[in-house]
Amino acid sequence: MKSQLLVIIFGLSFSFSFGLYAQSGNASVNEDTRSSDFFIDKMPGNYNIKADSIIADFVASDTLISENETISFTNLSTGGPTFFKWHFPGASPSVSYTENPVVLYHSPGFFNVTLVVTGMQGSDTLIKENYIEVLPVVTSLPPGWEYEETMTKHSVIMSLSANPRIFEIPIQAGDFIGVFYMSDGDTLRCGGAVEWNDTASVAIVTQGDNPLTPVKDGFSYYEDFNFIIYSSSQQEEFPATPTFDPLVPFHSFFPGTFSVLTDLYSGQLAQIVVPQGWSSISSPVIPWYNLMDSVFCSSQQDLILISDGENIYQPQSGLNMLKSWENKAYLVKMNNEVTLTFKGYPPQNLGFDIQPGWNFLPVPVDCEVDIATLFQDNMDKVKVIKEIAGFRMFWPEHSILSLNELIPGKAYALFADSSFSFQFSPCE
Repeated sequence: MKSQLLVIIFGLSFSFSFGLYAQSGNASVNEDTRSSDFFIDKMPGNYNIKADSIIADFVASDTLISENETISFTNLSTGGPTFFKWHFPGASPSVSYTENPVVLYHSPGFFNVTLVVTGMQGSDTLIKENYIEVLPVVTSLPPGWEYEETMTKHSVIMSLSANPRIFEIPIQAGDFIGVFYMSDGDTLRCGGAVEWNDTASVAIVTQGDNPLTPVKDGFSYYEDFNFIIYSSSQQEEFPATPTFDPLVPFHSFFPGTFSVLTDLYSGQLAQIVVPQGWSSISSPVIPWYNLMDSVFCSSQQDLILISDGENIYQPQSGLNMLKSWENKAYLVKMNNEVTLTFKGYPPQNLGFDIQPGWNFLPVPVDCEVDIATLFQDNMDKVKVIKEIAGFRMFWPEHSILSLNELIPGKAYALFADSSFSFQFSPCE
């Protein structure tokens, strides 16, 4: 009787254990492949599952994307894993040890994703085959932006928060962002470009120089990136200034790596209030469209005249000896107060030559400048600095110091007893 009871109990126990094992064996479906060293206890004759075994699992934020888009992966593994190793064929990075990585897919196709997790209770591997589908992007690049695919690549990733813009106006879907290298002829050539979609992060896959070709057809190692934004509505190119994420070490071309942009802008804005009557002005921004007719297009009815001390622009009389706005100081007379908006780029040259006698002095930077610091090496040659249309002045010889700082947008008169050169420092 006892032997019969043992047989029955053992039979039920074996049936129950085998049923559990069979059920757990169906946990991997949808073409997932799993390999676990500790999924079952491998001691002979024992088929019981360990209740606290590690089981790898994950999910992607999206499984259908276009090339040069990113996907974030979320670890869903159970059992308390402490080590994670991901494999992403066709993506950058191709291997990650982050628990919840974000990767960029830069080529079309179907791609597996593999997660290996390890902890105190063992390890497990999950492979999701053909889990990610990447669609090709067919686009027409701006004129002159064609480039060749080469064997070495570097990705420049840019999220929506980077807010690429032209003169502080965000670019539109359908505009392009390109990265350019210096060719053998010292001209800029496109080494990679992407169309801005205004809905998701994008990446520019830049091409390295192919050493097997006789001419330079891509970036050299550690060559700096030159960014250009193309406005489709204006059909015009605008050079752009990037800001790189300091946590990502690559800020120039290096094959197999990537950079991250936190900001990208083309040009600057400056607004200058010009009062009624006589005044003097300058600008920390040289207008992109710098013809005098363009600078004063909305205020020509209020402009009486403007002069750089030698030439005059007087639209009411048709006199136009000043063709374009330059990095100078100007004397101006207005019928009414107006606000001029300058959309352009900071002057390349911040140095000036001062001649004996009176000089016009512009302020080519967008911050206030301390006079004593600016002229500290030439203070013995500077006699007077004064407002052209005001009463404040810097006249240290007579201890008259009502003017101590130069203000952006204004211009001043400087009297020197001998010639010298000096340079403004860029604002920090």
